[in-house]
Amino acid sequence: MDPNERKGWTSIITPDDLDTHMANIGQAQANAGMIKQMFKEHPCGPRVWAPGGGTCQMLDYITLADLGDQVELTLTDINSSFLEKAKRRLDRFQQARYELFIDDIEETSLKRSYDGVLVVLVLQHVEWQKALDSVISTEPDNLYIIIQEQFANGNPISQDRELPPSIKKFSKYAAGKLVPRIKLCNYISRREYEFAKEYKREVQDEKTMAGFVFTRLPTPKKHINTL
Repeated sequence: MDPNERKGWTSIITPDDLDTHMANIGQAQANAGMIKQMFKEHPCGPRVWAPGGGTCQMLDYITLADLGDQVELTLTDINSSFLEKAKRRLDRFQQARYELFIDDIEETSLKRSYDGVLVVLVLQHVEWQKALDSVISTEPDNLYIIIQEQFANGNPISQDRELPPSIKKFSKYAAGKLVPRIKLCNYISRREYEFAKEYKREVQDEKTMAGFVFTRLPTPKKHINTL
């Protein structure tokens, strides 16, 4: 991760400013709607990991059950204050099964495998190929990925609206670099996953939230010579 990006996400952006900004431009609502649809149409087992999951703002618009009836959510981030707010959201749900960890998506310390991994608007802020390799090391059956798309000359963080203070400060020196969908899909397809479906939601500032589901290819059975 670029040092400016890391500084922004660990010591500049506040949880409340992040949530306010995402809701104001409609990205939080759009992403939550896509997540619900993706998991409904492409369900996975109960073990779901959301790296870079931040404050878990999606739970203002959907429920844990939308990820699966018996979901066991692991949510990680590099910012402990984001995870504290995520915990307050998760605790709204009775008998919620979840784990929260400080962890870096580019070099995860998680050792278990997951049924599904949900990556929402994270790849543009990190070394995305390295992050995907780290995610795929947990051998998920399904990958649920949401990226941001817009005109080539657009700024990932709009400068034409009033931004919350910490977001405005962050945008002056680090705003991420959008990941082209073709490169993303090609990279994942070379790692024993196949494209399943695309989702789209238009949001403010001429931006599009683009969601992709990838499913893991079955492992070929080894030929056993019985002679």
